Amino acid sequence: MKSEFGDRETIGSMLANTHEEHIKNAPIEAHDLSREMGKSYMKGLFDNMEQNSGRIDRYYISVKSRKTKIYRERAIEHFYFSHEVLPPMEENQDVWFVDYESQKLELLWSLPERSEFDMILNEDKPDPQLVKWITIFKNGTQT
Repeated sequence: MKSEFGDRETIGSMLANTHEEHIKNAPIEAHDLSREMGKSYMKGLFDNMEQNSGRIDRYYISVKSRKTKIYRERAIEHFYFSHEVLPPMEENQDVWFVDYESQKLELLWSLPERSEFDMILNEDKPDPQLVKWITIFKNGTQT
């Protein structure tokens, strides 16, 4: 597709062509994608901890995730925020507690998007911890 401003291709068509070439040259298996996204997630978490090292002894890290549609290898982007007080429970959010003195890193909760709650709760064998977090969120009883 050509731009209406001359012989140039549009940005959208250049992205689409780049994406098609990438798929042809480097197919991604589902388990590879999952592993790479997990590495990326943990790297972001540890980068956040490194940035706060020596600055804050005890704090919380909230991680918000957003789906992207351009490249599969970056299908989910993660955004990391540091808080000195416990942030409120939100959908599509993970919250970690960091305590440098006791060398503790603890996941306090991990909630999916609200649209996934019913599907998770109606599974044959749902993850009990996930059910607990969803129930706490739905009841508004965060501790």
